Amino acid sequence: MLRDFIREQADALAAARPKHTPAELKKLMAERLQVTEPKVPYYRILRVQVTEPDTPEQKIFSRFALEVEPKIPAVMKLMSTDGYYHLPRGEKAFLYIPHLDSVDELKDMNFDGDATVFGLDVRGVGDTLPLGCDQWNRYFFAPYTHDYHYASCHMMLGESYLGAKVRDILGAIALLKEYGYQEIHLTGRGQGSIPAALAALVSGETKGVTLLNAPESWDSMLRDAVTLWPQSCMLPGILAETDLPEIYAAIPNLKIVHPWDNMFHQKELKF
Repeated sequence: MLRDFIREQADALAAARPKHTPAELKKLMAERLQVTEPKVPYYRILRVQVTEPDTPEQKIFSRFALEVEPKIPAVMKLMSTDGYYHLPRGEKAFLYIPHLDSVDELKDMNFDGDATVFGLDVRGVGDTLPLGCDQWNRYFFAPYTHDYHYASCHMMLGESYLGAKVRDILGAIALLKEYGYQEIHLTGRGQGSIPAALAALVSGETKGVTLLNAPESWDSMLRDAVTLWPQSCMLPGILAETDLPEIYAAIPNLKIVHPWDNMFHQKELKF
């Protein structure tokens, strides 16, 4: 059966995979993700977004469109009780990469009082979700919808959709540092945990990293007949070189909370 063949190949790749030092792994992943030295991106100020208005739970999200690449914005959002029409300066920032939408996921979370909380909708999620009329099924993880097509187009062009998401994060980190934030804690949830981990590895600019609902490995995504982890979370051919556990181990001050299995169910894993 095809599934048996895939497992045999995965076993062979795991047995032959080389070990890397953190420096070697950083260089390898920067090359595979097509990441170069990040520049401080141009950004535009967008209209604020208010959740649960006129209630004690009201949150105001100032929004900034970051052009890490020309005409391809990532949307960074600042959570506050007052709202800003500019990007404020500060020292300590919490940068959150969502599973699907930073506002929906941040509005019910609690944070240290001295941290400025930002969410970043990297390309393809949240405010950057495609809205084409050809998308008959708005369920993000449907097997043949917009996310799959974007990832496939990148592959056909010899590019990496995952690498593009990592570049969005690196651009946001560069912009925050430009505005004085020297202590940046990076957190990713679900599918956002993968580009967050990779950005932390190749940048070395984060104070700490927390991954919520992260996957065990790319290898584990091959083992079951069905996985909800999308193609945009993966890199072609990467299992011949490394896997997520090695990447996790190379990130300083990393914390993994409530990891997920292939069907996004919580699983107790030892990394």
